[in-house]
Amino acid sequence: MGNRAARNISTIDMEDLKFLKEKTKFDEETLETFHTCFIQDSEDGKMSEEEFSKKFQGTFCAGRNKEEFSGLIFQALDTDGNGYIDFREFVLGLSITSAGSREDRLRWSFGLYDTSKDGVLEFHE
Repeated sequence: MGNRAARNISTIDMEDLKFLKEKTKFDEETLETFHTCFIQDSEDGKMSEEEFSKKFQGTFCAGRNKEEFSGLIFQALDTDGNGYIDFREFVLGLSITSAGSREDRLRWSFGLYDTSKDGVLEFHE
């Protein structure tokens, strides 16, 4: 992330900073760095599925199903279901996948594939 040179970089909102420091294992400096990168790569402080897919596929995906997989990741991160990932959603997802307990990571991974959100993995999912 982070190469839109013309983007106006703002600092992280203090409410978001306090919330994320309480809910994650990231320190203030790390959160500020994440925020700078997120703002550079997003429109108006939020990222659409199309924006996310371009970034994610270019960085993390290889193979035939990269569009489908990036869509699943986006849906898992978009916890409020509004069609955008905001900074809080992004950092909370990053925290779970990188620093969460084994149980938290398993729960998140299960939710990634439980696209119907019914608590059961069906064959088609």
